Amino acid sequence: MLQKYFLFCLFIFTGFTSFAQEFGTLHGTVKDSTGKAYDFVSVVIYEDQQYSTQTDSSGYFELKVPANKQLTLVIS
Repeated sequence: MLQKYFLFCLFIFTGFTSFAQEFGTLHGTVKDSTGKAYDFVSVVIYEDQQYSTQTDSSGYFELKVPANKQLTLVIS
C-alpha cells in the first residue's frame, strides 16, 4: 500500500515539475532614449500574439511566455 502511495505522489509531483518548466516570466520597463517611461503601451510576442500585455503608468510590464524559445518582443 505504501508503495502505491509513493508512486502516486511521484507521478503527481513529476507532472507539476514538468509543467512549471514550460513557461517563464519576462518583465521590464519600456523607456525612451532619455529615460522617460512609456505608459500604457502594448507589449506582444511576435511569434504568438496570444502572449501580450500592456505597460502600467510607470512603463513596467510582466508577461508569461513559453520557456526555452527565442522570441521577438514587439512594443507599440
